[in-house]
Amino acid sequence: MRIMISQEGGIAYFPGLSKPTVIDDHDLSKQDQDALAGLVSKARFFERGDARSAPTARGAPQSRGADLRTVSLTLDDGQRKRTVRVTEPIADDGLRALVEFAQAKANDMRRKAT
Repeated sequence: MRIMISQEGGIAYFPGLSKPTVIDDHDLSKQDQDALAGLVSKARFFERGDARSAPTARGAPQSRGADLRTVSLTLDDGQRKRTVRVTEPIADDGLRALVEFAQAKANDMRRKAT
């Protein structure tokens, strides 16, 4: 499985975060591969549409604004490919956990590259 994650918006602009980062599960440990598979399943990632209009954690509709960060997450498992764009804070626990996992792995890759 390949994951591509990018972020835009937020209080401060960091060009490195807006550039897409690709994570290949073959580069992950067996434990992380299993965790990723579980998170994808729990989030029902391939069954969902664009989560941008989903309610926030407080239940109110999400608004647009320069201080809100939008995360684009694309997963390709070789048979299916789906992109979900979501504005933080993410209300759906499963999707939030998947995004946080992908962000952590992308941050690890950026640190190793420097």
